[in-house]
Amino acid sequence: PAVDGSQLTNLPSSGGGGFTYSAVVTGDSPVSSAVSTHYSADTSGGAITINLPALAGGNAGKEIRVKLKTAGNTLTLDGNASETIDGSTTYTLTVQNQAVTLVSDGSSNWEVI
Repeated sequence: PAVDGSQLTNLPSSGGGGFTYSAVVTGDSPVSSAVSTHYSADTSGGAITINLPALAGGNAGKEIRVKLKTAGNTLTLDGNASETIDGSTTYTLTVQNQAVTLVSDGSSNWEVI
């Protein structure tokens, strides 16, 4: 039988829950990042810093994805205040096509997967 979509309830009203895509270049640095976003970086014109959002506030389990699409300079991910990325305050990408996915523990650390 056919399904009548009008009977579905409690579904998110803003899209399918996927990732937002954001291309960043040197002129955008420093970038204030957001969870559920994929950042594609071009450092050919200079270094880029992406400032990670605070881990508190319902971000537990949320992801941020970053790819150094075009290299030339350093791409630095910087934790908010004293928050860390696998125990360090920053995480650096330097090789073209290098990528990282970060998952929030919701309190003080981004986990690299």
